[in-house]
Amino acid sequence: MSSNTFPAYSDDPSFTSLERIYEIANSISKSNRFKMIQLPLNLFEAGAVKIKNQQNKTKTVLEYAADKDLKVLINRPLNAITSKGLVRLADFKSEQLDEKVFIKQIKLVKLLEEDLLNEKLSGEEIPEEDLKKLKSSLITGKQIDENWKFFGSIEHFNDLIRQLFAPRINMLLDYFDENITDEGAKELFNNYIQNVYRLLNLTGNYYKLRAEKRSRFIHGLINSKLDPAYHKLSLSQKTVLILSSVKGVDCVLAGMTKPEYADDLLLVTGLKKIDNAEEIISYVSSEIESANNQTEIS
Repeated sequence: MSSNTFPAYSDDPSFTSLERIYEIANSISKSNRFKMIQLPLNLFEAGAVKIKNQQNKTKTVLEYAADKDLKVLINRPLNAITSKGLVRLADFKSEQLDEKVFIKQIKLVKLLEEDLLNEKLSGEEIPEEDLKKLKSSLITGKQIDENWKFFGSIEHFNDLIRQLFAPRINMLLDYFDENITDEGAKELFNNYIQNVYRLLNLTGNYYKLRAEKRSRFIHGLINSKLDPAYHKLSLSQKTVLILSSVKGVDCVLAGMTKPEYADDLLLVTGLKKIDNAEEIISYVSSEIESANNQTEIS
């Protein structure tokens, strides 16, 4: 059975009681096949290590599972769900951002959108319904201008690219390719798309800088409790090694949608487990919570 709330506080309305599930399974049959659970555990969401929510709050879910010889799979080791959204426990590479250049790029994209709508497309015989669609899609510059400080995190911004910006760009590319005949309009549109890509890259770099700062902060917390022999590992490698070293954890499930993700984590499979994994997780999660209450680190 998999549940995100196995590690929750026992008085949380969404709490899933492993103890109760185990009792139900045994009431059905002593030879039942309930042998494994799956739950989230990472450096932000540390409930499985810290919260005693089983047997009248005397055991954590990991301790109870170990007592009952239940295997435990850990999910979302590198994707923490926090009050500020999704946080990726990985290293980020960014470039220095010149805010004046960034603001200038926003203004340029907005100007190109205005030119397309008010000049180049005004001479085209475009159906009213299509024109409405174009007006609602040629707004990337306007949206970035209004929201670039409020996207929250690189993870959230990347989601917006996949779910909002990319589909809109693809729709515009298809529309101009199939329906616009004026060469001047096409040339301006191609210039616009190139500048939209540049603007999205600049916006992403702004959030990568923040993510890079966050990762350095987490590295520092981990390293203060970690054997120096492991200090040069990437943040994702440190995180997975720590989680796989926790008593009661049988397997850490890591998403590997890209070959480099697999290559990164394969490097830790032969390393010796960490003796103080639970201490590190408890310490890092508490320090992150404290920092979040005092200042913005994500």
